[in-house]
Amino acid sequence: MKYQDIERYYAEVRNKHQARRNYYVEKANEDADFKELNKQKTALSLRLYRAQFEEDETLVSSLSEELSVLNQNISARLSLLGIAEKDLLPSYDCPLCKDTGYVMEKPCSCFEKARKILLKTEGVSKNFLPFYEEENIPDSHLKQIAKSVRAYAQKFPQTTLKTLVFTGQTGTGKTRLLQAYVKTAEEKGYSVLYFTASELTSEFLNYHTGKFSERGNLMERLLTCDLLAIDDLGTEPMLKNVTKEYLFSVLSTRALRGKHTAFTTNLSLSEVLTRYEERIFSRLSEKGKAQWISFQGIPDLRLK
Repeated sequence: MKYQDIERYYAEVRNKHQARRNYYVEKANEDADFKELNKQKTALSLRLYRAQFEEDETLVSSLSEELSVLNQNISARLSLLGIAEKDLLPSYDCPLCKDTGYVMEKPCSCFEKARKILLKTEGVSKNFLPFYEEENIPDSHLKQIAKSVRAYAQKFPQTTLKTLVFTGQTGTGKTRLLQAYVKTAEEKGYSVLYFTASELTSEFLNYHTGKFSERGNLMERLLTCDLLAIDDLGTEPMLKNVTKEYLFSVLSTRALRGKHTAFTTNLSLSEVLTRYEERIFSRLSEKGKAQWISFQGIPDLRLK
């Protein structure tokens, strides 16, 4: 699934709780006696904070007693209105992350539950086809590639190779195999993000130019998902301070964390080096960790 799906899921959970709280706050404030008591509490609380700051222990003690009595009166008034004090306070499905899915930029314990709920209806691989049946593959080279990739996907994530790059001409089955790999990983219960290179660059740009408070958890999810799949590398716009910089950051961190990443591209190995330069190229071709799978020589299956 895309990270936006989980962002939307948690936003809906937060909105549900906020709507409930707003209802009770409005109901309470319709009562003149409650409003007056609440006004008195605000003024008394400010006096208490000031006394605490000035370390006036006698006044602090006196005001604390007044506030205690006032709180009892407020509770009694709310009870007559059929409202519990907790109804006026923020509430959450998950108090640990406050329904954001993250605690200190790390996935919360509720995150996996949310992902599984969405996976049933919104999984990224929902409309992806499974691996080819070997007897239905018209090309012997493609048949061998498909067999190898299927075996790799079945072992996921217990593989030495962490990066796969499918390279070759248009229409040779690269995207189909990438999506079958994604589908297999997701159906095994692993977290997957899938983007075309253009979509991912657009997300990078929004992240780069957006307000800090509105950025969400895009980068953290790109770095922590079990499999990141990027289709059509080389077709995205090269935006200054965005495309290569964010791609390098994502690939470097995922490599350090031992995460799996897969690409398709119409570019040759040398063209990738020219377009993305040494830093990114080295992440895509690290010895013992990455493998390039060539689809060269396979006829255009779409024409067939």
